Amino acid sequence: MFNETLYTMNDNSSKRTKIKTLDEFKRYSSCEGYIILVNYREAIIHKSKCSYLNEKKFENSKKEYLWFTELDEIENELENTRSCRACNPFD
Repeated sequence: MFNETLYTMNDNSSKRTKIKTLDEFKRYSSCEGYIILVNYREAIIHKSKCSYLNEKKFENSKKEYLWFTELDEIENELENTRSCRACNPFD
């Protein structure tokens, strides 16, 4: 469940997708976009092809995984975000 202080419940957004299954993770991690890992404190922004993200971490994670098409959409919907140091999505 999302922490309301981190996540703005804007269900009108068609550019955000919650990644629920391993097949979805595989599909979204192979295309252009951004995967966000959300926990109770923060949301970490990764490029979808970030080397940090992998199937094993997805399967063992208790974090929510979201996929966005655009960085500006992330900033409109999430607070307390930080960038992955490995892929630096804002470069």
